Amino acid sequence: MNCFSCHATYKVSTSYSNEAMVAPSLNSIERSRFLLATRQFTAAQETLLQVLKDPNLRFSYDEALRSLLVVVTRVNRSPNAGIALFKEILATTKLPEEDAHQVHGWIAGLQRWRDSAPSKDEDYFAAGEKLIAQGADLSFASES
Repeated sequence: MNCFSCHATYKVSTSYSNEAMVAPSLNSIERSRFLLATRQFTAAQETLLQVLKDPNLRFSYDEALRSLLVVVTRVNRSPNAGIALFKEILATTKLPEEDAHQVHGWIAGLQRWRDSAPSKDEDYFAAGEKLIAQGADLSFASES
């Protein structure tokens, strides 16, 4: 995921590879990692959704969900698309209760993002501290 974080953050060329370069021996989660690393985000999203429908990969659901959240927030930067995507996931997949609970929290966060009014005079340090505090309130450590 470290590669994906950088590639999603910095403005680099659209794709380092193409679909033909994906090894056919890879399962869905391995395939999605490759697609994310090579900035093929649309194909990666489709593959991550396949992971969530495969009960044999249930131990990879958390990774798939978090990767989808990164695509929605850092690549697409669309809270509305994220809300729709995660609501669809909840409706069409059988997520473990813990994962479903986490997704509900993300939907709420995406709704706050959508409804927040952007300010050009915003103090970015104060805004960052506020987001960190909100994230800490939603972390696994605070739920135990």
